[in-house]
Amino acid sequence: MADLSAPPGEDLPSRSAEELGRRDHRLVEAVARATDAKTVCELVAQVLFRRGDCMPSVYLERRGALRCMAQRGLWQVLDGMSARAGITGRAWDEARTIVVDDVRRHPGYREAIPGVISEICVPIAVDGRPAGALNVESLSLLPADTRATVEWCAELVGRRIGELGLADAGTAWQRAATASVAISRLPRGTDSAPAALAAIQETAGMDSGCVVLTAGAPPLVVAASGPLAPALAALSEWDLVGLAGLVTDVRSCYSAGADTNHGFGIGASLRSSGARAVVVLSLVAGTQTVGFVVLAHSGQLPVTADDVEALEVLADQLGAAFIAVPPTAPPA
Repeated sequence: MADLSAPPGEDLPSRSAEELGRRDHRLVEAVARATDAKTVCELVAQVLFRRGDCMPSVYLERRGALRCMAQRGLWQVLDGMSARAGITGRAWDEARTIVVDDVRRHPGYREAIPGVISEICVPIAVDGRPAGALNVESLSLLPADTRATVEWCAELVGRRIGELGLADAGTAWQRAATASVAISRLPRGTDSAPAALAAIQETAGMDSGCVVLTAGAPPLVVAASGPLAPALAALSEWDLVGLAGLVTDVRSCYSAGADTNHGFGIGASLRSSGARAVVVLSLVAGTQTVGFVVLAHSGQLPVTADDVEALEVLADQLGAAFIAVPPTAPPA
């Protein structure tokens, strides 16, 4: 993250709005260089905290709740806020700035630390939609110019996140956590394979996939979805056995780089059917390998180790759901 510390000899403990204004160009330039939403939030929280009169926290919406992306000055943080939780939740839900000169007299105030006197919360809009909130608390009455400064910072955050297109994406692990809850609610057995596959596909951001069980002979495709579903469902026994062999003693195998790069021969049928990115995940229940999942995408899509590690956790969960369940052909 860029360091916005003051030049040598410049006093840090106090920053008036006028002083911050003279340095706005440094914040604008740093935010423009940021490549992810968390860094954008960290930069803004850092600069606001250096005013010396506020404790900022920056929240973005993730799966219907506000998640704290950055904060300064708070030892503990209230997180996972609903739309009506406290002043922060209300500002986000109602898409309006809320200024509270004395939080002790505000019925919606939620105390995170003792001693707070005043609070200002500004919604963060991305492409015209409320996507978070920038909150500032203080142990004293906030200066009159704080509102304009915080609103300007919230606009800066929203604009950059809109450019990055990361407002709702979350991390691979955040998406996996949501999918894990969905999978855990499914009944055991192969009838749940389509719903489980949908959850894993959404986590991966891939448009197609199939679940294959190998406990029987031959391997059996028990679910397939997406534009590449016909090709996945029509994989030959040779293809299925070969794909299973790829992940016999490893957790996963996935495409990396351009789709013109050299690839595994067994995946040739996938590439010829239009797959431009592929992930194969083993389904393991205890010490028993019960099958595998193929995720495929009809466009180029970068796949990283972090992405795949999160998917492997979901595959483990899915494998456990299939233990001791004999494969049966899906209904016609």
